[in-house]
Amino acid sequence: MIILLNLFVFLFIFEGNPWQLKKDENGIKVYVRALEDSSFDEFKAITTIQECSLNDALELILDVNNYEGWFPDCVNPKVLEQIDKYHDIHYIETVSPWPVQNRCGVYEQTTTISNNDTKAEIVFLAQTDYPIEVKDMVRITEAWGKWTLEEKNNALTITYQFNGNPGGDIPAWLANSFVVKHPYETLWSFKKLMEQ
Repeated sequence: MIILLNLFVFLFIFEGNPWQLKKDENGIKVYVRALEDSSFDEFKAITTIQECSLNDALELILDVNNYEGWFPDCVNPKVLEQIDKYHDIHYIETVSPWPVQNRCGVYEQTTTISNNDTKAEIVFLAQTDYPIEVKDMVRITEAWGKWTLEEKNNALTITYQFNGNPGGDIPAWLANSFVVKHPYETLWSFKKLMEQ
C-alpha cells in the first residue's frame, strides 16, 4: 500500500511531455521526454524478443544479485529484504564518470502478473528512509521505474521506463546525456542473454 501511495504522488508530481524517439537500432527504440517539474529527462525503451517467454524474462529481471552482469555501470547489487517471490527491497550502486561521485540507492520492487500470465509489471521506487551506510557516494532518493512484459504469439515485448533525480551536484545536461545510452545498452544486454 505504501509503495502504491508513493508511486501515485511521484507520478502526479513528475507528469511528462510527449515522448520523442531518440534511437532506433537493433530492434530497440529509446524514447525521451522532459518532465514538468524536473531538469532530468525520463526515458522509455522498447524491444521485442522472439521465442522468449514471460517466465524467462521475469527470472532475469527479478534476480537482483546478478544485475551486475547486464545492467550498465551497476555494481554491488544485493537483496536487502525478500518479502516474497514478487516483492523485495534491494540495493544497487552505479559507477559514474570521473569526477562525478558514484550513486547508490535502495529500491522497493513489486511485481504483478495479469492477463492469464501473459503480462507482468515490475515497479521499483527509491526508498529514502531505509537505513544504509553511505560512504563516498550520493544516495538517490527520487527515482521510479517500471518494466512491462507482454507475451504474445511466442514473442515478448519489453518496455523499460525510468525517471529520477541523481542528486548531488551533477549537472542536468550530464545526467541527461545518459538517458539514451543507458536504456539502449540495458535492453541490448537483456536481449543477448534471452537469445542465448
